[in-house]
Amino acid sequence: MSKLKRHVLTINAGSSSLKSAVFALSDDHVLSTDPLWKAAIDWKPDSYPQLTFELPNGVKQSRLMSTRDHHKAFREVLDSIFVGELAILSNHSQIFAIGHRVVHGGASYVASTLITDGVMADLKAFVELAPLHEPANIEGIELSSRIFQGVPQIAVFDTAFHRSMPDSARVYAGPYSWYEELKIQRFGFHGISHQYCSSRSLQLATHRLSCSNIIIGHIGNGVSLSAVKDGTCVMTTMGYTPLEGLVMGTRSGSIDPGIMLHLLKDQNYTVEQLADVLNHESGLLGI
Repeated sequence: MSKLKRHVLTINAGSSSLKSAVFALSDDHVLSTDPLWKAAIDWKPDSYPQLTFELPNGVKQSRLMSTRDHHKAFREVLDSIFVGELAILSNHSQIFAIGHRVVHGGASYVASTLITDGVMADLKAFVELAPLHEPANIEGIELSSRIFQGVPQIAVFDTAFHRSMPDSARVYAGPYSWYEELKIQRFGFHGISHQYCSSRSLQLATHRLSCSNIIIGHIGNGVSLSAVKDGTCVMTTMGYTPLEGLVMGTRSGSIDPGIMLHLLKDQNYTVEQLADVLNHESGLLGI
């Protein structure tokens, strides 16, 4: 077990997986570059979830979990930080802070934020904008808050990196009142990934930040591209919700709005049915 007293736990509770890691925190608040402990749960619709631990030496251990209940599985993973053969810490007080990846931060959240009751209320209001991920993010925050009572919980937003986009990229070509009054705009997502990939690319290419143009691709079950100029995002393919952009695993990506009107008006789709089809039955799965 580590003798260091302060550590940061990171949690990425997503729609199809849960990833977590523990990093050492030095006295001058610098995080270790490599995690001391790393675990992931892959949720499987028709079987028990797969749990994988990645050890510091790079060796991985995998097994099927004995429960399909998200709460029980999540607690089992976090308990393994302190109990069992893979334990690295002796007690919960060694966790200094917990960072959560949160998909949607709306127009208000442009940087990492300490989670309060007010912030949680805002996150719940964003659920309809990111129905695949925001509920899982919220669940991860609520569970870890109960397990690590009193430990600061920090939201790190996928949308924050894209807040630097100019109005020409953010404003949709509808009535301007959509933007001014309803706050409908391109938010962009996968920002944590895009920010890391752009900065790491510059390091590997030994380029200066002040004269760089980079295209970043985040390719998983969700897919997005971004254009990064001089270290800041100037355009990204996802928009007001993670539905826009490229074809994804189960999400449609950009599609003619006239099709949506036809399905609603002439095919008797409800809004709920259409949302379910676009998020869960389209994309590569639909094709």
